[in-house]
Order: sequence, then C-alpha cells, then structure tokens
Amino acid sequence: MARLIFAETWGCAKDALIEAWTDHLATQTGDKSTLILAHTRADVRDLNLRAREILKGRGELVNELGIEVARELAADDGTITIERGQRDFATGDRVMFLKNDRELGVRNGSLGTVEDVTRHSMRVTLDGLERASVAFMVKDYASLDYGYAATVHKAQGVTVDKTFVLATPSMDRHLAYVGMTRHRDGVEVYAGRDEFKSFDDLKERLSRARPKDMTLDYVQRRGLDVVTGQEKQRQVPTRERSVPEPSAQPQLTSSSIDRSDPIARFKEAQKEFIQVAGIADFDNNARARAAELRLEMESVSKEIAKDPARMREAEREGIAPQVKNFTRQVECEVTRAKDRSLDRGRGLER
Repeated sequence: MARLIFAETWGCAKDALIEAWTDHLATQTGDKSTLILAHTRADVRDLNLRAREILKGRGELVNELGIEVARELAADDGTITIERGQRDFATGDRVMFLKNDRELGVRNGSLGTVEDVTRHSMRVTLDGLERASVAFMVKDYASLDYGYAATVHKAQGVTVDKTFVLATPSMDRHLAYVGMTRHRDGVEVYAGRDEFKSFDDLKERLSRARPKDMTLDYVQRRGLDVVTGQEKQRQVPTRERSVPEPSAQPQLTSSSIDRSDPIARFKEAQKEFIQVAGIADFDNNARARAAELRLEMESVSKEIAKDPARMREAEREGIAPQVKNFTRQVECEVTRAKDRSLDRGRGLER
C-alpha cells in the first residue's frame, strides 16, 4: 500500500514523517523492518538522529558507548577521502554497514540490530530470514552508521517491510523509482507544499528522466557517498538541471604531477575523470578524454597491483578498491580475448 502525505513546508513534512514512523513502530511486533529514505546525506543525518532520540526517550537503547567510525566519501572535485568521527551506539540500535566484507558476511548497505557493544567490539544481528549474527572488532571494521534512515542511493538493493520517503525536488525518476520499491508491505511519501505546489507538480518533477550522470555512477558503484555543495548548506533545490555552457565546462587538461609515481597518476586521472565524465554525453571532447583517462587508470592499476608496497599506499590513500576493480576488469578482458582466440582457432564464432 502506498500513501502520499502533503505538509505545508519541507520542515513540516519531515516532522510528519518522523511522527508517522514513531507511531508505526509503536504498533509493530516481531521482526518487521522499516527504513526512512531521503536524497541528501544532510537530511539522512538529521532523520537518523531524530529517530534515535525518540528510541532513547522510550528507554529502548541501553549501554550506550562512543565508537570511532569511518566512511569513504567522494567530493565534488573527485577527491576520495576517509571521514572519521564518533557515533554513540547502544544495544538495540539499528545500524547500516557501509563497506563490503566477505569474511564478515556483510555488504555495503546491509542492515542489522546491535545485540552487544563495547568500546572495542560489536555484535549485530543482520536483517534477513536467517537472522545471522556477526561479531567484529571495531579496529578491523569501522564502516558503520545508524540504520534508521539512508540515502536512496545507499538503499539500492535493500528491501524492508515498510519505508518512509522524504520527497524533494532534487529527486528524479530513477531515484523516485528506487525509493518507492524498497518495501514489501507499504510506503509513505512525505512532501512539502513549499517545494511541490500540487500532486501534479510532484508527479511531473519526480517523473523527470535521469540526466546522464556518469560522475555519480562511477563513485556509487564503488560504494562511496557523494558529498555535494547542496549538502554543505541546506538550500531550496533548483528546479531544473541544465547542461553547462561550453565556456563553463571543465578544462580537459591534467595538472603537472610526478609521472613516476603511479599513486599520484591514478589519483590525478581519477579526479579529472569524475570532472569530465558527467558531461561526456554532451561534449565529444569530454567523451574522448574520459576514454583516455579510463585507459590510464587501467594501466596504472596494473602497475600498482604488482607492487605490495604500492598497494599498501593505495589502501592508505583510499583508492585500493578502485585499483582492484580496474585490475579485475583488465584480467576479465584478457581472459575473454584468450577465449575468442581459441574459438577462432577451432573455427568457432562466439
């Protein structure tokens, strides 16, 4: 079942969403799961804290302790950084895992409930039919955040019993579809009349075709969050996204770096790739440059992967997952090329 609730303003819509989420939790028994969804990390952070304060007030969170956590972030300019900070976790808290870990049995976006927490360790029951329990040392896995609310991007692949969605004009058809399909039983969508004049206005804006945004595709496929200028300061979102004028497009040139340092070369290529990939569909020069930069990153990744010391440096710089991904792509292409060659030798056509 789906419901659409309009409030007078964006802020009132947020208040109404939290109130409805609270009322819903009070009527639930057993293992029914919920998730609040929003577009920006700023909204998600606020909603997570507000939801958690409600549970603390009810006495449902006990044994609270401060834990040092970390997450990978991709900034507007393509720089990938590690954000570190403290989160207060307690028994009963909902948490989201932000990084794949095969040994632990979690992936980017996995949800669970804290069973036990100490200064140095945590035990979490994962959502799902098996209700698996995972235990880990925080020094070994610290990519955690609260799991009451999440960005729509982060929730891709997640399924819960009920979702509460905060609609904003910055969302498009793709994001609206993802947000509206994370539930099994029901979804409630909250919107402010200061951002959407009517139902028809909301329907039109959330039905916009998704712009070809390879910048987001590139960083989100790697499990990173995108920190945009919009999230540094809450503003009324723009109504339309326009293609940059040629004079405003980034210059397709690389800055001077130490060409003997593969780590520096990879980071420089990655930074420029993220700048130009977003306009590649509108600019032939950008498309050609993006292809060159991808080849450069593939080549440098092979160079880094051969040297254990370089891989350790890549880990410190936060680019190891991307390096490994490019290396796997190259290895797969080599394997496919060998298979095609063998097929031709046998007189087969693939």
